[in-house]
Amino acid sequence: MTHRLLRAVLTALLVAVPTAALATTEDPGAPAVVVTTAPEDVVAWFAEQGPRALTAADLDAPDQLTVGTPRPVARWTEAFLTGQHADQVAEQTAEWVAPVLRQVEDVAEAVAVVHAAEDGGLELVAVVADTLLAETVAGAPEDAVLVADDTVEGWFGLLDGEVRAVSEGARGVLQGSLPPEVFQTFLAGWHGESGTAPPRAAEQEDAAALSPLVPVAIIVVGAVVAWLLVRHYRRADSRIAADVRAGLEPPPPGEDTATEDPAQR
Repeated sequence: MTHRLLRAVLTALLVAVPTAALATTEDPGAPAVVVTTAPEDVVAWFAEQGPRALTAADLDAPDQLTVGTPRPVARWTEAFLTGQHADQVAEQTAEWVAPVLRQVEDVAEAVAVVHAAEDGGLELVAVVADTLLAETVAGAPEDAVLVADDTVEGWFGLLDGEVRAVSEGARGVLQGSLPPEVFQTFLAGWHGESGTAPPRAAEQEDAAALSPLVPVAIIVVGAVVAWLLVRHYRRADSRIAADVRAGLEPPPPGEDTATEDPAQR
């Protein structure tokens, strides 16, 4: 009986742990921005105006510099900044950014970016001499989203469900990477927002924070219960075995096992 009960407890634990883990897993969502390639007029503008912008920016060795392919620029959505939706992270804007490459022999080194925005036509915003940002713009995968944040004076990247710092300014507020729902709290503080999520979102965050402990708690409680049950039944079995041995063992030599008549005393 003891072994059957122990097997039943262990089976229940093995079934409960994966079920609890799956029940607390949620889709982290994806950015709201749609990444597209730059249209021909944007590419033409960077090819024509990019070199002029580099000359005015007073970069070293301008004759060795070229402007690469422009990419779209995104901004944080209002819903993300106010803590309403962690899955609606960023949205595309009428802004573009292109890497500035320095040709040294056969190696193209990213050294800066050209940032432009449409306002009745493309206009130069700035030439940013940030090597980290330039390397990101030049080598980021096509599905990566580049987010400009004027408040923290930095650029961030969205890739594989994570927010990453992709400029020196952004590294001042974020080291490494964070899931959007975690990064959202810090971002709201930097932008002066309350960062208070709706009750439903707060409940989901609490459940997500507790979810890793659920399988551990199930295992610990189950192990304690199984140990107590085994200990209890082992003691019961020991008592039964002792009684059986006592009934089967013969009396010591010379000891009369007959019942003594009280009248003979």
